[in-house]
Amino acid sequence: MTFLEFVHGLVRDDGATPKEPFWISIRAVQRALERRDVVGAEEILASINEPTTEVERFVFHLLRLSTAISTGDLLYADECCSVLELQPFYRQPLARAVADNRIGIVLRLSGRYDDALARQLGARAVFDADGRALESALCMTEVAATLLSRGDVAGATAAYLSSLTTIEREAGEFKRAVVKANLASALQRSGNAAEAERLYLQSLKDSPFINPGPERAMLLQNIAVIAKLDGRYAIAEERYAEALSCLADRGLYGQRARLMSGLADLAFRMDDLRSVKPYIEAIEKIEDHHIPLEVKTAVASLTGRVTAVEGDLAKAMIFVNNARDIARQAGLVDERHELLKDALTYIEDPTYRLGLLEELVDVLNERLKAVPSSVSSIIDLRSKYEQEKATLEIERQQERTRVIIDTQTRMLEEIGRDLHDSVGQDLTVLNMLVHQLDEAATTEKNPSLTSTIEKLKLVSARVYSDTRRLSHLLSGAGITGPGLQTALHDLGRDIMSANSTCSVETLVTGDLHAIDDAVARALLRLYQSLTQNVLRHAKATKCILQLLVRPDAIVASVEDNGIGYDQHTVEKGLGTRELYARSELIGGRTRIDTSLGHGTFVEITVPRTYPS
Repeated sequence: MTFLEFVHGLVRDDGATPKEPFWISIRAVQRALERRDVVGAEEILASINEPTTEVERFVFHLLRLSTAISTGDLLYADECCSVLELQPFYRQPLARAVADNRIGIVLRLSGRYDDALARQLGARAVFDADGRALESALCMTEVAATLLSRGDVAGATAAYLSSLTTIEREAGEFKRAVVKANLASALQRSGNAAEAERLYLQSLKDSPFINPGPERAMLLQNIAVIAKLDGRYAIAEERYAEALSCLADRGLYGQRARLMSGLADLAFRMDDLRSVKPYIEAIEKIEDHHIPLEVKTAVASLTGRVTAVEGDLAKAMIFVNNARDIARQAGLVDERHELLKDALTYIEDPTYRLGLLEELVDVLNERLKAVPSSVSSIIDLRSKYEQEKATLEIERQQERTRVIIDTQTRMLEEIGRDLHDSVGQDLTVLNMLVHQLDEAATTEKNPSLTSTIEKLKLVSARVYSDTRRLSHLLSGAGITGPGLQTALHDLGRDIMSANSTCSVETLVTGDLHAIDDAVARALLRLYQSLTQNVLRHAKATKCILQLLVRPDAIVASVEDNGIGYDQHTVEKGLGTRELYARSELIGGRTRIDTSLGHGTFVEITVPRTYPS
């Protein structure tokens, strides 16, 4: 099974069944993750033999990362991200896009929102360029989730809505339902709790939410929050309890911590202080890296409130400060807003209250700024996305040009070898025949024939020499730094032979031994291309070929006094793109100075510390 086939099945859930044992196991991991059977997924991954190919290793580590995300183990997920990025197959554009989509999720869960958005937008650009509409839409839902986590509810809602049509058309039932539930979550955050609750209750009747599991637990938790804030405590308690039962024996410590945090808050609202501490203690038993940042904030804030009720206001302020630090560092604007409002209801110290009020004003300003910034953030996201697409297109254009250059180089080398092997062999035979004829003429003592044969020998020797020179120039064989001097003189002579009205001057300065052989061959190709332009288009009467080796750089230039051209109106053709591409391949910079009626000057500067 190929990587593309796997990705197609992984994203689209098309049910394809591969035949190879490795891919059968990988598909089993995928199915387990879809059922949120994380323990089963980990067991299957542990049973898989060491992958042997680059594709297999990449997919194996990709699913390790997906498993880590499902467990909420961010420390392990970070390790998986690092390993995945080191895989050789990660350098493939589509593979990187798939990986960056998953890595972006980890960055979002870790509170690194800008980095998360950059990964998702980069991945989306690759998917769009490859015609993968569903994969692109799924990246957009992650953009929405990141915006929602950052507090940009309007931007998140717009992002969800922009991806909804494609997902409804192309995604499986599972992903369609999840995106709609996420949209309901955005509505809930925006204050439209009634509509959000209606959508949640509808979703509970659909797959994958109809069966006990983390998806159903997520909806039940959201419904519980709405009921709790509305004062319907009995319903909230019932929903929280059912949500916890959906997570039985499934791991998912992060989600479990969220539910227990909600139950602790509900118990406090119901004045059941005896039940608050057991929930908090249960959360504290979970490893720290499993606990989401918003849960850490809520637990610290609630602990401060309970401590204040018990009469220890000094200790309560320590917990509040801890909650403020966590929320501030994680960029949790809404959570900061709630904990500050809550703290102001029971903190009495005037100086401390003043600090709380000042921070609350800052948070309110941030929330106010978020309203107009939602529009600008959408525009900014669009701009970043277009930049990613433009960068991707430039890379693809450069790759196409490199392929053309490589093809041309191989063709020239083939022609050079043919000249050397076939024409060269024929000229060798011709020389032998001339010498035989010369011997016969000498024996017969025919002066006229002898004169003709001498001329024939001169012409034959010159053709043989020119053919050999052309063969070496075309193939690049044996071209070194010092060899460039002879090659440039030969090019100048070729120009003057082809155009008797054009004089050519060749200037070579510096230590040619300092030029690497690969750079010498590339420079020769550049000179050949530029001198062909002089012959074909310039209508020049003078041309200067110059090569200067400085301590810091190698400078190659071709100057003519021809007709020039207007760089603003003349479209860059293949020759110009090839010129820039060849120069970039050896780390060079190209400068073209020309205008109508004033000739053309082309300079290529290659640093002495050029890439290998």
